[in-house]
Formats: sequence, C-alpha cells, structure tokens
Amino acid sequence: MIKDIKIYNKKKFWSGVLSLSLVLMSIVILFLKPKSFDLKGFFITLFLLLIGISDISRSINLKDTKKDEQEDDERKYLIELKASSSAFTISQYLLYILFL
Repeated sequence: MIKDIKIYNKKKFWSGVLSLSLVLMSIVILFLKPKSFDLKGFFITLFLLLIGISDISRSINLKDTKKDEQEDDERKYLIELKASSSAFTISQYLLYILFL
C-alpha cells in the first residue's frame, strides 16, 4: 500500500509537474511526427525529464526542502548585502561630488 505523500515545497513540486508535462508533450509530438526527431530536442527533453524528477523528489523530501529553503535564505541575504553595499558606494560618490 502506498503511504501518504506530503508535499513540503509546493512551488518546486509544480515546477516539476510542469517539466514532466513538457516532456510528455514532446514525446507525443515525436510519435505524431516521427520525422521531427532531432538530437537537440532529445537532449532538451532528457534535461527536462531529469529536472522534473529532481524537483518532485526534492519537494516531497523534508530534509531536501529545508536545505533548499536555507540556501534560498542565504541567497536573499547575499543579494540584500550587495544592494546595500552598492547603495552605500553610490551615496559615497554623490557626497564626494557634492563636496567638490
């Protein structure tokens, strides 16, 4: 019996579902038009398949979800830090210009 699956990160889960639906559409198009096969499309489909599976598996695993949220928090902190540093540098240059 399949146990209940809890989705911890809904955004990542739906991203995975979207990727897998694009893979399914690509496979359907391939079967409808067999002459439309190209190597570039194959690699894009394979890449989307791997991303979709990875996103869904990470969204239903609590430990991976917490790790993703921590990395996202660190990324936001770094962006805020760079923005404040840039604002400080710009205001410093403006003060130098006004002083002159």
